[in-house]
Amino acid sequence: MMKIKSRILHIDDLNDYRNIRLELLKENPTNFGSSVEEESQFDDAMWERRLNNKNTTSIAAYHDGEIVGICVIVKNPRLKMMHIAHLNSMYVKPNYRRNGISKGLLDYSFDFLQGSDVEILHLSVVEHNENAIALYKKVGFKEIGIEPATIKYQEKYYNLILMNKNMK
Repeated sequence: MMKIKSRILHIDDLNDYRNIRLELLKENPTNFGSSVEEESQFDDAMWERRLNNKNTTSIAAYHDGEIVGICVIVKNPRLKMMHIAHLNSMYVKPNYRRNGISKGLLDYSFDFLQGSDVEILHLSVVEHNENAIALYKKVGFKEIGIEPATIKYQEKYYNLILMNKNMK
């Protein structure tokens, strides 16, 4: 059994965060709204702002000191919407998939949100990512709609499935 440790990323983890973020955008360009072309142009200050944002928490999975997975929780700061957060940027390196790492990141995220104001956790997933959709359903997310033609990559459109999970 692979020993994986999940934890919250901090400013000292800037290089790990940047590297896995650029990798996920490069390896899966149709799965994420941002692009490696855009984010590879970010300076260190931009990456630091992302890690220091008080409403955003980046959670990473490590194996033998190597970052192998990530997910990001973004809490809504608005007074009337503080009960909602979004799960973004879920990614596990291909060689580490099918080892429960995504489930571990989700469980860590759910534990992290316990005791917070968050009642609903939203996510969007590209409709062809069947493995991710199955995992999200397995841990209690429900499909709430489809956002058509949300991602456009190389002149092709991709729909997003919108899902949420009641956290209370």
